[in-house]
Amino acid sequence: MFMPAVFHENLFDDFFDPFWNDGALERAMNREERETFGKRGANMMKTDVKQTADGNYDVAVDLPGCKKEDVQMELSDGYLTIQAVRSHSNDEKDNNGRYLRRETFSGTCARSFYVGDAVKKEDIHAKFEDAAENPEIVVFGGVCEPAERASKRIRQLLSPQARVFEPFDAALLFSANAQPYPWRSAYSRDLLERESLRFAENVRFAEDVVFQFESYPLSAKTVVAPDKLYHYVMQDKSLTHTFNVGAKRRDKAEAHILMLHEILERWSARGLLELCPGELVAWFMDLVAFDLARFDAEDYNAVAASINAEFNQYFGTNWANLPAKMAVRGVAYKVARGSSVSLIDVVRLYLSTRGLKACIERFV
Repeated sequence: MFMPAVFHENLFDDFFDPFWNDGALERAMNREERETFGKRGANMMKTDVKQTADGNYDVAVDLPGCKKEDVQMELSDGYLTIQAVRSHSNDEKDNNGRYLRRETFSGTCARSFYVGDAVKKEDIHAKFEDAAENPEIVVFGGVCEPAERASKRIRQLLSPQARVFEPFDAALLFSANAQPYPWRSAYSRDLLERESLRFAENVRFAEDVVFQFESYPLSAKTVVAPDKLYHYVMQDKSLTHTFNVGAKRRDKAEAHILMLHEILERWSARGLLELCPGELVAWFMDLVAFDLARFDAEDYNAVAASINAEFNQYFGTNWANLPAKMAVRGVAYKVARGSSVSLIDVVRLYLSTRGLKACIERFV
């Protein structure tokens, strides 16, 4: 039986060799990214521990970029240690095949679990799964051009961390920085054809979000990679930036409501409404709250009534109770009743959904 003696916040002892965070060595190599583990280093060895029905424990460790032969395990003195060792060579030759430079880098990371002296080697069963094997969707990061025009929020959305979703989890849509922008995703033809996935032709703004909200829950395996392969060009005349002008605020809200309607309609048709309704309501309140607080009475009443009608139709009259966080429910209650949403309400909502730093950045 795989039974740690004590479960607490410091269950794991982490060991990283000096190479791992050696800034001086990295600067000496004159690289922004380490060739061995690269920027994945910050995401290495994320661990999930789950107790099984028979009282044993499953330990899943993320090792992005590693192969089976890179991984070693050792049980000693009541500790199970999982170690990843990688090496990388960088050679440069001239036209005659002579070496101009030969460099070899190596790196090690390890995580140790206290399992107790009663656990023997025969009690431990290990397997290595390649997360990149047979994914139906692969999502990666991106960079903005020009970089100085990108808000911190956009940079965050384009900076996902390595993770595998098998099967779907609500975090893929709401906290993994895997949406919007489907152009930074690769979809298998099998998934697209099996589920008849198509963009909503009646939606001209945020049609990418509709597509992701429909496709992600239907994917058997989605791999999220931190690699920044997508280049997002910021253009003044794009619809996204045009809608951020105050005079277009009502148009943007109506476009968001059409997007919401299409998501709810597609989820309803596919039997997905029970998947994560609270998270969906919270996400939409976070999306529109700032604009709601700045509408005049006429525009606010019209927009709030439309939002209420959409959620009423698909989630019932008590839809405002669905979000888990009180601050989000507070905004939802006001929208449902047609009461005005204040900037104080928005601050409370952002503090609960985004945190203090992101809240300050949004208002500044």
